[in-house]
Amino acid sequence: MGNYLVGIFKDTPMLSVIGVTELMHTANAIGSENYRFLEPFTLVGLIFLFISLPTAGLVKLLESRLRLGLGM
Repeated sequence: MGNYLVGIFKDTPMLSVIGVTELMHTANAIGSENYRFLEPFTLVGLIFLFISLPTAGLVKLLESRLRLGLGM
């Protein structure tokens, strides 16, 4: 269940403000200004990584607490 939550979180716009298409479009615009695409796209990937890893950690913590509560 937690994997689905993290997957949905990655596939949908975050907080209805920062969306995948907005970040990718901005990275593409920055890259086309100076013909250096690696740095903006790497930064976009790191942004999503830094958002999804804590979410996955919280889901793991929640699952372990539920497992202890159920006595498994």
